[in-house]
Amino acid sequence: MGARQVSRVAAVGAVALAALAALAALPGDAAAKRLPPPPEPVAHAEPVIVVDLRAGDPEALRPSRAALIDALGGVQGVRVRDDAGLDGALAGEAADLDAASVRAALDDARAAFGALDCAAAAAAADRAIDLLAGRQAAGLDDGNALRSAWAYVLLCADRDGDRAHAQAAADRLRRLGVTSGAEVGLSDAAWARFPEIDATIGHDIVEVTIDADPGAAVWIDHQAVGAAPLQVFLTAGDHVVAAGAGARRGATRITVGKKPVAVTVPMVDQTGPFSAVAGLVRGWRDGASTPSAEQLGHLMTTVSVRFAIVLAGAGQGAAQVWALAPGEDRARRLDDVARDDVMAMGAMIADRVAAWDGHAPDPDVPLLYDDRGRGGARPAARWWVYATIVGAVVVGSLVLYANDAADDHQKITISF
Repeated sequence: MGARQVSRVAAVGAVALAALAALAALPGDAAAKRLPPPPEPVAHAEPVIVVDLRAGDPEALRPSRAALIDALGGVQGVRVRDDAGLDGALAGEAADLDAASVRAALDDARAAFGALDCAAAAAAADRAIDLLAGRQAAGLDDGNALRSAWAYVLLCADRDGDRAHAQAAADRLRRLGVTSGAEVGLSDAAWARFPEIDATIGHDIVEVTIDADPGAAVWIDHQAVGAAPLQVFLTAGDHVVAAGAGARRGATRITVGKKPVAVTVPMVDQTGPFSAVAGLVRGWRDGASTPSAEQLGHLMTTVSVRFAIVLAGAGQGAAQVWALAPGEDRARRLDDVARDDVMAMGAMIADRVAAWDGHAPDPDVPLLYDDRGRGGARPAARWWVYATIVGAVVVGSLVLYANDAADDHQKITISF
């Protein structure tokens, strides 16, 4: 091989080595994406959440959502998050600490009343009423639950022949807007036995001093009366006094006699671990906002999942499968699948997990393109990377040109 050929080979090699070195310095490990290692098999159950944005009563939607969650539980490699209170929060239901206690108390009242155990039913209903009164004072609307609880009290008092307590329950129901027994599951005859009366007739009026967190809204027997601390005048008898200020709220029962009474309402922070999640989803359900990729990404980050199945619209329809890729804060809508096709959901999730955890190219990003920047912007390479590549090409070209332009002489000596 002549000197010119050797020089050309060396120059080409130098260009190639410089280009490879510069390529290896590209940001985001772009060079490695060109030769990915084989994906590793999924060895764990990927946590998933189900966000229910369907129109309608959340209570009525629970059975169909539960059926989907049960079906997803049978898909290999998928695990639906089952934290206490999270499922309801992802459907926009209240997720505060007292909300779960209210549901439990009403369930107990319903079961006890069905078993003809009025003592247990009335006790459970009273627990629910105290909790619901505090929530009402804090501005939370649980009207249907509160009316149901008082209906149990009325029915049990009527069954036991306790006319005074039954009349008080009927009065509370009227304050909550009930105008007929049918609205709360009472017969017309039962409702007619306890007509509206003037509660002040024949009763003493007594001064009551109420203390709670300064400025907290104070409600008595489900009516707002002012801000704590304050003095009010109440009729002798039993009353429910509640106070609320945001997440801090509480209620207590008092019995007013003939002498002035002072009462302090205990207020407790009822913020649950998924209260913020419930508020966000409730806003979407109420139409206050439409979930964006950024909001869904924030929700998924909050509950530590990479996949969400979103139910929207009415009927059976389709479910949206969303994913949050590593290093990103915006969720991606992968595809829509039939709500009963849990195998398709599982396959879609497994594919992404295998790619992400196996460091393979992102299936949603074209090859030779690194989309790890925020907002989909490609990270800018350092200037010297491109300068090195261009410089290597220029130097190699000059070497080749110099070899081509040089004289190629050979000296031949003939000896005799």
